[in-house]
Amino acid sequence: MTATSAPHAPHPPAAVARLGAWLQLAGGEPWWPMDPRPTDVVWRSFAASLARTPRFGGHMAEDSPHTYSVAQHCVLVAQAVNPVPRLRLHALLHDAHEAVIGDVPDPLQRCLHTLGGLAALHCLRDRTDEALWAAAGLTAPTVSEAAAIALADARALATERRDLLATPHQPWVQDDQRPLPLPVPRLRPWPWTQAADEWLTLLRALLPTTALVRG
Repeated sequence: MTATSAPHAPHPPAAVARLGAWLQLAGGEPWWPMDPRPTDVVWRSFAASLARTPRFGGHMAEDSPHTYSVAQHCVLVAQAVNPVPRLRLHALLHDAHEAVIGDVPDPLQRCLHTLGGLAALHCLRDRTDEALWAAAGLTAPTVSEAAAIALADARALATERRDLLATPHQPWVQDDQRPLPLPVPRLRPWPWTQAADEWLTLLRALLPTTALVRG
């Protein structure tokens, strides 16, 4: 009788290839901008990046001791909408993609559109948003939710312009349709550590129990 060979141990499944190059998040985690997945989301790393990402490309008045961050802007917008948790969570996340693709000011986006490069930026933004929404247990915002966030975002911009930016040397393109600032005290930029904590604390308060990634 011949001895039978022991069965071979199964090979571990090969890692699924990801599309495009990856970048490193604040905590060291990889993020694939062209192929993001909800399970890649690490909220603490997003909070840290948003808190260090300057709004307006850093071009704010020179008398501020701290940089006004995208994280603080997102908190402001979230506080300006109706306090329905889903709507506030969408508002808090409305610019969260900027943690991985940066804050590209609107005038530069118009230039990219003229040069034919805006579609690529929007593709990366949309893929990131979809991954973030899924990680947070959200579906895409409805038309009415998107409109409410857009209005709060525009009023936040008017408030930031009033409190944080230098007097422009010439009118802005949208000056004829600028909404009123929010009824809030004069904005003071937070230190980045506070901005990260405020953003993350509000996120944790708003995440539903169905969220795929907890804060």
